[in-house]
Amino acid sequence: MSQSGMTRMLLLLLLLAAGSVLCAQQKKDTPEGMATSTSSGLQSNSADSVNGSEAHAFRIRVLDGRTAMPVASTHIKLWYDEPSGEGITLTTNARGVALMPAPIGQPIRILVRPEDAVDCRHMETYSAPRGYSMAEIEHGGVAAENTCGSGSAHTSPGEFVLFVRPARWYEKLNRDVAQMMLQEKVAVGRVWPIMPTYVRVTVGTPDEMKRFQAAFHKVMNEPVVAHAMLEEFDIPHELNRA
Repeated sequence: MSQSGMTRMLLLLLLLAAGSVLCAQQKKDTPEGMATSTSSGLQSNSADSVNGSEAHAFRIRVLDGRTAMPVASTHIKLWYDEPSGEGITLTTNARGVALMPAPIGQPIRILVRPEDAVDCRHMETYSAPRGYSMAEIEHGGVAAENTCGSGSAHTSPGEFVLFVRPARWYEKLNRDVAQMMLQEKVAVGRVWPIMPTYVRVTVGTPDEMKRFQAAFHKVMNEPVVAHAMLEEFDIPHELNRA
């Protein structure tokens, strides 16, 4: 190898080594998640719920809409700009906080949806998740509406607050029944809150209705469903009626 070639090789190795040191330093000093540009002068209004590293990153704080207490270990779906694809699944920590991962590009808004709790926002049936401005979140924080109770929260820059509540027994039961019916390749419609033990069914062909009856009979006799309907809540089993 010529002297000039060796010189270029040495310079390349030095650049690679410097880059490795810089990346390691950034990983050490920067909190996990997407950093806010206002982090240097951040004054948090919710210091009891956000620690030092969280206060310098975009984050989602999940609170119980009835009590405003943090909801730990719950799962949130996050999208940047558009609700396309599977989204990003986040899990809250003991303070109910989940850091937003750094996105590709510069998103204008975020969209969120709780995975294992009931959303306290007023949302139309079958509507897409509502979007929230990243600029507003970065400037002073944003709190979603809360229709589940009197819980409220102060927000700080970089923070989005989402209110949720636990699912009621019939909401959990209906979700389980719908999922078990899907496993039998039968899809049922939505549940009406005033008729929590009923589901909407569209009448099909005679063969389709036979398949529905077979699947429904099987699912309704699963232990998790039968116990809830017969023993715990003393609801008559429709298939056993005369």
